Amino acid sequence: MASSTHPLHGMKPKDKKSFNKDSALEKCREWLTDVVGKRNCVHLSSRTESSCECMKEFFICGLGTDETLASLAAYIVHWATLQRQTQMELLHEWKKSAEFVEGCIGDRVDAALDEQKRFSLFYRVPGGAQHIDHPICKNALCRMLGVGRMLWRRSMKCADERIHAAKGKVGYVSSRGKEMREVNLSLDSFFDQLKDEAQPFATRIIREQVGMSSRDDDPDDVVLPPNMTKRGCYVRWCYQQGWKVQFKGTARSIHTSPDDYEKRPVEELLWPPEAEYKKVISWTKFHGYWKMQHPHLKLRAKGADTCTDCLILRNEFRTMAPARRAAAAASASQSALAALDDGSSSSDAISEEESEDENESRNEAEFERMVTTMQGKMKEAKAHVRAYQVQREESKQIISLARCDITKHLPSLFRNRALTIDMGQNLNLPNFEGEQPGDTYYLSPLTILLFGVVDNATESKKDHMNAYIWQEFEGERGANNIASCLMKDLQLRGLFSQPNHGGLTYIADNCGGQNKNKIVIRFLKK
Repeated sequence: MASSTHPLHGMKPKDKKSFNKDSALEKCREWLTDVVGKRNCVHLSSRTESSCECMKEFFICGLGTDETLASLAAYIVHWATLQRQTQMELLHEWKKSAEFVEGCIGDRVDAALDEQKRFSLFYRVPGGAQHIDHPICKNALCRMLGVGRMLWRRSMKCADERIHAAKGKVGYVSSRGKEMREVNLSLDSFFDQLKDEAQPFATRIIREQVGMSSRDDDPDDVVLPPNMTKRGCYVRWCYQQGWKVQFKGTARSIHTSPDDYEKRPVEELLWPPEAEYKKVISWTKFHGYWKMQHPHLKLRAKGADTCTDCLILRNEFRTMAPARRAAAAASASQSALAALDDGSSSSDAISEEESEDENESRNEAEFERMVTTMQGKMKEAKAHVRAYQVQREESKQIISLARCDITKHLPSLFRNRALTIDMGQNLNLPNFEGEQPGDTYYLSPLTILLFGVVDNATESKKDHMNAYIWQEFEGERGANNIASCLMKDLQLRGLFSQPNHGGLTYIADNCGGQNKNKIVIRFLKK
């Protein structure tokens, strides 16, 4: 005779390492067939059999199929893995649903409803995604799920008093839930504003136009202007909500709680005295919301420059796109008009044909000119992309060769060296951004120039950069300054102190004013 004990008793379903889900599902199916389907329901409080046979009727009516039992067993296992608080909330909701069904039946006299009212069959068989429409009593529900009388009483206390089971607060929606709903609406509106300021990557537009897109490109990715940061966006959103973010520490890291933020100062037009100060969330939650809800809204990586030719071609493609669509629409409309026979008079038909011929010839000439221009730009873009790909592959080969010499432990006299050079963006000193105080906000900060030389092949297998910094009154950022930095860098590396029989390759972008010009090239040839 099968045991009446719940099949998951002692199996520890919440322990993912030791819990065997397949074995638990099999035990639940056997227990439902051999015990629950062949015995009367058991009182929750006294643990004695009652006269209710709702689960027997479940099998007698033919609902106990293999598919139904599998769905019911899966839900029993799923229920056992839930947290106690979640189970209480579900019991709370089932209690409210049962009260609703009972209220709908009311005092109606119906032979089919007498048994349901007699045994309080106001619940339904739980089945997860599988809907099982069969009324059962609370005793059968608790028996299948393994709910004891203490858990049921705690849940029913919350249901009887109309108290939220999770927080113990009155009402179905907590006050915090209402506040977070307003915060989410505000965040959605703010990120819609950011998307209006964002643009797709210029390099991706050029690749799409020439049909050479990379498989790593995401068509939904858009990039914000380079002057924006995620923390700056957070400060901006908090200011729109009526709060001024307080920074803690010298690194300008946001560590303070939103409760410690200062109120936004009153302004007659932008923030009047009657303006409402709305709730804000912490920087960590704001960053997580951005990552989860708007993953395609990105910031340009630091130091990632966009090729000038790509920007020019992108603007030209965008300029020609409306004209191309207009020409295609005009061609389609002319074809449609030519196919129609309006049955007009001969004189009107002649005049209309002449005007249509003039418009058609004008549109054809404009369309041919646009196509010729477009083809030239496409050819130029393809050549540009091919040159970029060839240069990138060649630089990878040079770096690989230099790293191979390090791996082979060749003497420094015979090693091949690969150095990458680039002029960084201008830096400002001091850099307070929007926090710059008083009248100094309108003064021009001191400009700091930065030039970097990276050794792509070192014994530590990590790229090492030598940075050269000078102020704007000490020098400019022309070819002579770059040559002076390269001379200093070669001296520091000791390449002038001994003969060298290996190769030295400099990798740089195509900036003619700083990297690839006559002065720098002549210096390197010597």
